Amino acid sequence: MNLLAWNCRGIANRKTRHALKSLIAKHQLNMVFLCETHCSKQQHETLPKALGLPHLTRFDRVNQSGGVALLWDDSVTVHIRKTDYFYIDVDLSSPGTEPWRFTGFYGHPETGQRHISWDLLRSLAQPTSARWVVMGDFNEVLSLNEKSGGPLRNNLQMQAFRGAISDCNLEDLGAVGGPFTWCNSLTKERLDRGLASPAWRAVFSFSRVVHLAPSKSDHIPLLLEVKVEPQTLNRRRRLFRFEEIWSSHSSFPQVVDQVWSQPQLGSPMLQLCWRIKDTGSQLLEWDREVFGRRKVELEETRLLLQHLLQKPYDPADQEERVRLSGKLNELISIDEIYWRQRSRAIWLKEGDRNSRFFHKRASNRKRRNKIKGLRDGNGNWETSKEGIEKIVVDYFQNIFKGSTPDIHAQDFVLQAIQPRVTTSMNLSL
Repeated sequence: MNLLAWNCRGIANRKTRHALKSLIAKHQLNMVFLCETHCSKQQHETLPKALGLPHLTRFDRVNQSGGVALLWDDSVTVHIRKTDYFYIDVDLSSPGTEPWRFTGFYGHPETGQRHISWDLLRSLAQPTSARWVVMGDFNEVLSLNEKSGGPLRNNLQMQAFRGAISDCNLEDLGAVGGPFTWCNSLTKERLDRGLASPAWRAVFSFSRVVHLAPSKSDHIPLLLEVKVEPQTLNRRRRLFRFEEIWSSHSSFPQVVDQVWSQPQLGSPMLQLCWRIKDTGSQLLEWDREVFGRRKVELEETRLLLQHLLQKPYDPADQEERVRLSGKLNELISIDEIYWRQRSRAIWLKEGDRNSRFFHKRASNRKRRNKIKGLRDGNGNWETSKEGIEKIVVDYFQNIFKGSTPDIHAQDFVLQAIQPRVTTSMNLSL
């Protein structure tokens, strides 16, 4: 299960929605928590359709500020405990995992009112939940190591935050990526984080929080990968699929003509087959060079912004950060146009064929094709990658392993075989 928490600073914006939709597709998100949505009830209710996550609970903005929302797909079962201006508290479960509790949290933006957030966090911890995760924008750092640039943080503020976490029996999940999650023109800080109870960490021991690249907000998105077993890499060869956008590119006819004009050997039908195969291979390579660069450039710009965010504060970096932010916005706009045209073409030509039924069939087939464990010769159930590999290797080695041969039986069989090479043939050789 993959979960995203993000202070989006307004999700009604078209470009921000597109950026979030790209994150949902790229990281295969099952649930998204948003704070500072700045959305009314009507605007919130448009999110499920716009983002492709059918379920929603939310707390609308107050005086044009605030607003929180939680969206999830059909793979997650959610029981809503309570929704408030500063948090959304739910119980959730997904197939094959233990149920647990999730709280999307938004800390008070005013320093003088921050104690209200810590008291609220303590109240949520009662009664104590065994498996509990709290994730979001807390608007506070735990230590001065989580801040670079700007005035020093008051130690009493940080101590109050640490005390609240300790009282709730929560632990910082840490993160993969740089040390900061928010920045402005003067400072960088780690204001966003994930906290979990020891019981949750014991069950989901292979989970992690990932700091994603910046995207249409001064806060970076946080990805929580919920895992109970090590991640396995599934490498799949790319199948050929004709892309309609190819035909609109000026060099497309030249690519086809160049491959089609190459001489081929064999019968006319064999030549046709080779030309079709070679054309497909060449088009895939051409697609990577021409259209693949758009995605690469978008990722490179995000990584450069992320690199600047992780560096200690330097006024000389401000101009470069503004330039990269403008370039990122431009690339996101181009990507949005590309996918908007693509989705419209699919809707017109495919219609209802992209139904939930086919998606579920594909998901079920994927689950069936995965080997989750095997029993060894002694009847022990093995789930680790190394253990499964050893069982498979041992099994086939035992099948094909040679034994002590019976010489008399071999001679009897060989004598029954009529030789095809005669003695005279051997002499002529």
